[in-house]
Amino acid sequence: MGELTKIPQEDAATPASFGAITPMGMISQAVANGAGIETVERLIALHERWESGRARKAFDTAISADRRGSPYRDAADPGAARAVLVA
Repeated sequence: MGELTKIPQEDAATPASFGAITPMGMISQAVANGAGIETVERLIALHERWESGRARKAFDTAISADRRGSPYRDAADPGAARAVLVA
């Protein structure tokens, strides 16, 4: 007693070995385990927030990429947009 046993790395459970845990996966697991409707509703709300966050990040990335390549930027001050006059 008192001795530590080293677990071989291939036998150890690591977060990477579990795969990505997503709200949809949690919903599937909850339904398979017979979770109550309240639990499923809360997981669905979590899934909606998750998807909203992913959409916001994708939008922010697209806007950032567009602004970097925009011809309406001042080279001296990349953070400031130039005014465009339309005749």
